[in-house]
Amino acid sequence: MVFAETKYELWVRTLRVWAKDPQTPLDDLPEIAEDEWSPDTWDRFLSHLQKALTSFSDAFMEEVQNVLIDSSLDELARNYHNLQKRYFPRFVLSQHKGLPPSLTEKLTQRAVEDLETIQNEVEKAVTKNTNRGSLIGENEILSIIKQNSLMQLAHQLQGGSITKLIPQYDPYKD
Repeated sequence: MVFAETKYELWVRTLRVWAKDPQTPLDDLPEIAEDEWSPDTWDRFLSHLQKALTSFSDAFMEEVQNVLIDSSLDELARNYHNLQKRYFPRFVLSQHKGLPPSLTEKLTQRAVEDLETIQNEVEKAVTKNTNRGSLIGENEILSIIKQNSLMQLAHQLQGGSITKLIPQYDPYKD
C-alpha cells in the first residue's frame, strides 16, 4: 500500500534536500498555514527550516572565503559578483508562495540582514588587512568588494518580484 506524503512530510523532505543542494526545485511545495498544524508540529517545521537555512549559510560563507582566498585580483570582481547567484536560492525559499506571508516577511528580512552582515564582515576583514599593510593591492580589493557588493541582490529584490529575477540569477549561467 502506498501512502501519500502529508504537506508537512513533503516540506521537511524538500528542506532536507535543499539544505544540501539549494538548486532543488521548490515549485511543487504546497501552501501551508501555521494554524493547520498543532503548535508542536509548527515548531518542528520551523526547526527543520532553521536547520536548512543554517546549512545554506554555512556553505555560503565557505564559498565567500574561497572566493576571497582563491581569486586573483583579475578574477575577484567576477567571482565576488557571482556570489549573488549563489545566495539567490535563500531568497527563493524565504519568499516561497507556499509559506505564510508573516513567515516570508521575517525570512526575507533575515536573509537581507544576513547578507548585509556578510558584506560588512568582508569589508572589515579587507580593511583590517589594508591597515596592517600586509598585502599588496588591498585597496583595490576593497574597491572591488564594494563595487560588487552582495547587497546589490537585496536592493534588486526590494519592491520587485523575485520570479522576474530568477533567469538573471541562474547559478549555472555565467
